[in-house]
Amino acid sequence: MSEINKTILKTLIGDASSKVPFNLRVVYAFLAALVFVMLVWYLVYVNNLFTRLIQDVLSTRSGVYSAVQMRTNLLPVFINSVASFKGHEKNLFLETTKLRSGKSKGAEAEKTGVNDLLKKIGKAKHLGQVDAYSKGILDKIAAVAENYPDLKSSEPFMLLMSKMSDAELAVYEARVKYNTAVNAFNKAVTTFPNSLLAPLFGFPREPYFETVMAPEWEHPTAATLNGEQ
Repeated sequence: MSEINKTILKTLIGDASSKVPFNLRVVYAFLAALVFVMLVWYLVYVNNLFTRLIQDVLSTRSGVYSAVQMRTNLLPVFINSVASFKGHEKNLFLETTKLRSGKSKGAEAEKTGVNDLLKKIGKAKHLGQVDAYSKGILDKIAAVAENYPDLKSSEPFMLLMSKMSDAELAVYEARVKYNTAVNAFNKAVTTFPNSLLAPLFGFPREPYFETVMAPEWEHPTAATLNGEQ
């Protein structure tokens, strides 16, 4: 083989060997860029997912507030209707409700009155407190209705009962929607690997709207009306 041919062969082999590392660098760079793009896309996707789910939580929470507020607005009308029935004064209504709770005298008994519960509703800082105080008033109204059959069968009272039942249903439905939205959000922020990103993005778990598991309209027994425990 001539020197010229050897020189040409060395040049070709040298060029080929030098091109291999360059091609690998291009592949590595492309893969790194692809991984980076996928990582950025995933971070954006997760952040948008959390944002969308928390917006659902806030929207349904607003629905709960509206439903509870609608029920709360009916309470003074309901109370006045009961207190004014057949000339009954409000203090008689309050005294009757005290008997329902087993207390009829003293400052402690007055804490169970409907007026006091209305004030507590106005000062409540949490939705669960508003819900509990409202149900306390409804329980007392139910106790009075049991003591006065004429009141229970009167058309205005029955109309208010119907409106209050609709309001209770609205609260229940809003509560179910809210807890469903919270459940979806909490699953998203606590499932791996999202659970690693949720604290970084500022998305803590949201609380469920829990309420006392008791009858909405609990009827009094003879023992409770007589002040027995």
